[in-house]
Amino acid sequence: MSEINALQKQRSFSLTWALSETPWLTGPLLSNRSPSRRSVPMDRSALLEAVASIPYLPLEEQGTRIALSPKELAVRPFFWTVESAFFKSAEALLKEVPTSSAISKLSQGFGADAFQMPPGPFLSSLPYEPVLEALPFNEREVDRIIVHKAQRRVDMRWKPAGDNLWLSQPLFGPSPVGDLAMRFYEMRVGRRRAYSEVLVPRGKVEVEGLNRETAVVNRRQVFVIPGTQYAHFLASRLIEVEKSPGPHIIATCVIALMALLRGVRIADATEYIREQTASIQQISRYGYLDMASVPDLAEALNSTDFATFDPSAWSRRGGETE
Repeated sequence: MSEINALQKQRSFSLTWALSETPWLTGPLLSNRSPSRRSVPMDRSALLEAVASIPYLPLEEQGTRIALSPKELAVRPFFWTVESAFFKSAEALLKEVPTSSAISKLSQGFGADAFQMPPGPFLSSLPYEPVLEALPFNEREVDRIIVHKAQRRVDMRWKPAGDNLWLSQPLFGPSPVGDLAMRFYEMRVGRRRAYSEVLVPRGKVEVEGLNRETAVVNRRQVFVIPGTQYAHFLASRLIEVEKSPGPHIIATCVIALMALLRGVRIADATEYIREQTASIQQISRYGYLDMASVPDLAEALNSTDFATFDPSAWSRRGGETE
């Protein structure tokens, strides 16, 4: 913390630059990327508690940027995150300005309506170090999503967790569905997907700015849009897996998830299910799977477009230009 303060107050670096040094300062303690030089803390819980007290998060509110720690952020009723190329570019620019400034002030030069700020305090950027990136979202869940298509941008409001608004399904282990999904995807594509998990709504979530999209991507997470037959189907099956993780229900979830990651409308759901079932039988020990006995899977796939809004992509999967 003293080094971050020194960068800004004694060496004339911007607040944005000073905060961006946090991963480098904490990296030797948090990172496991270099096993030969790895530092193993005696008490990792105590370490994370200490890191959560470091004010490394740039929060913007009412045109002012301040540094906040995860602990200080945790007492706030909500905050927003923004996934946008413009905001990332603005961060790079603000980093070089040796004065305290904010994205909201920078955006004023483009006109009041060109780049509207989120309706509340927002984190303007997040560190790339996994532990530092995850800490602000402990015990938080998304209750509102605003998509600005013309800006290739996704805003999400994070409130304290407790209403269980989402079902989380890791895509590449460690769970029966995640493990099979990992092996299935690597066999079909030859590499791991960039996404880390799929979140399926099971509570009331507000969504603005989308039309036919089935999901939206934010920070390597795929959020399924509520109110569709596909969302209802997938949520019910994931709940069923938690209660009784049998071969049929696991295969059903994996086929439905792979359709989402594939990102285009399925012309013939029956044939698609047959092909995917054959692949699952090849890489698993399930033996013969009669997926024809799951007719609602075909109905869910046939009713879904599978267009996904990804603000980091030049165009949305599904063939429509952003």
